[in-house]
Amino acid sequence: MRIEQEVFKKSKVIFDKLIPFGFIKEEKGYVYRVLFANNAFKAEVFINLKGEVFSHVLDMEMDEEEYEAIYIESFSGGFVGTIRNEYIEILERIKKNCFSSSTFVSDQANRIERLIKEKYNESPDFPFQDMENYGIFRYPDNKKWYMLIMNIKKSLLTKVEGDEHIDVANIKLDSKTMETTLKKESIFPAYHMNKKYWVTIALDDSLSDDYVMSLIDVSRELIKKRR
Repeated sequence: MRIEQEVFKKSKVIFDKLIPFGFIKEEKGYVYRVLFANNAFKAEVFINLKGEVFSHVLDMEMDEEEYEAIYIESFSGGFVGTIRNEYIEILERIKKNCFSSSTFVSDQANRIERLIKEKYNESPDFPFQDMENYGIFRYPDNKKWYMLIMNIKKSLLTKVEGDEHIDVANIKLDSKTMETTLKKESIFPAYHMNKKYWVTIALDDSLSDDYVMSLIDVSRELIKKRR
């Protein structure tokens, strides 16, 4: 995951705050440029009208050539490490001043969280210290979980190569409907759970919120009966 994706994950841009911070409005979005490291480097941060962030660092002493070294994980110390840290500080300032925080990465996962809160007055907990993007929804009486939302590589489900991450939900289904449900788009055999009873749903807006909620209702009822 690129530095920019890591910094701005689970964040949503507040457009009204961009220009006061120093962004310039352009035809396709907003751009912010700032020199740092004694003016030897320049950060350019572009936010399109969908709120997506694209950013890079330019080496001013190399005719503004993009400085790719900051993305090489093995270059963690010394000069490169210093440039990377200063760049991250710039991104963090933008995040603090121009973004709001969300529970999950994707818009759909956050909408589903709100719908569950409105319908059942239940919120996720995050019990895994090293997995901050893994949120569990539990039935309150028996504390059994009826859904797990997590952010994983899309390739783990689709077998298509790449580093793209997506939010997914693991939910429980009635075994009688399992075969039919798995034929639908964006529903897969459960990732890291019992595939006999659980499925994984991609929360990338390929399925409607209403349909996802209907499956969650089933999962919650099944868990409700467990003692």
